[in-house]
Amino acid sequence: MKTPETIYRCFTEARCCQLFYASCIEEAYTEEEREFFQDLALASTKQVYMVHEFAHRYYDINLMPSHVP
Repeated sequence: MKTPETIYRCFTEARCCQLFYASCIEEAYTEEEREFFQDLALASTKQVYMVHEFAHRYYDINLMPSHVP
């Protein structure tokens, strides 16, 4: 697999994790579970932005839609 394709795959996988963790927040039974899933979602969000910044810096690829800051 070529590097830009790998970067894109990492981005999409991180987004999937981010969305899954966010959906778990809604299904949490306790405050501890809610906070746990919020932490996971936040960590995934950071990973999404890290992959995006790397792709933009080294390959001049914009992985984010134009409406996302």
